[in-house]
Amino acid sequence: KTPAASGLLGQWDFDGEGTTVQDTSGQGNAGELHGIRVTGAFGKAVRFPYRALTRVPGGRLCPTKALTLSAWFMSDMPNYTINRTAIRKDLSYALRFADGRLGFLLWHQGRIAALCSPTIDWKDGEWHHLCGTFDGQTMVLYLDGEPWCKRVLDAPILLDAYADPLHIGGWRNMALRGVLDRVRVHGVALAAADVRAEFAATKARHVSSRVDASTYVAFKNPAKPIGLLDTGALQI
Repeated sequence: KTPAASGLLGQWDFDGEGTTVQDTSGQGNAGELHGIRVTGAFGKAVRFPYRALTRVPGGRLCPTKALTLSAWFMSDMPNYTINRTAIRKDLSYALRFADGRLGFLLWHQGRIAALCSPTIDWKDGEWHHLCGTFDGQTMVLYLDGEPWCKRVLDAPILLDAYADPLHIGGWRNMALRGVLDRVRVHGVALAAADVRAEFAATKARHVSSRVDASTYVAFKNPAKPIGLLDTGALQI
């Protein structure tokens, strides 16, 4: 299948050099990298120092009817009690850690629908495949190719669509504590068999995350985010 036929809107593998991260899906959604390239699951990956992130223009990353977010993640400083973002397009969707769990967040008419995983107890240095799918009413989180938790909404919803950038590895000056590789956004909900097949086909090895000093990318202070929501006690 072509990327468009499979619903793949963007894929970022973090290979290459410099401050540009290429979109290897062929959809043309290249982004700006501020982080440290390290040895990853598939060539190079990226670690995010404090206040660093990757920012991708979000105008073509606005699915409304269905969604799949996925990434390979390796923790190098386990601390899931505070808000740490893996993938986030503000006011549309996010995959992030908070309160010791992984959360999958969707925005609909300015309100958030959230699915939270069981408490995380991962060892430092382990690679895990994270995936969240949404088919219009059902949200599912997968861990290493297998269903982890599920939520069926009371009624079908459409995701809010804004042109805000896609943020990878950080949000609101809070960088992810770990390493990311092969981040993907689909405009369809992958079936369980497809998520399992993707994990099996790209199963990461437990490799060193040694910093490659020759490819260090200096980071700048990200722009102040806009459009924050009043969500009460929910950490976003």
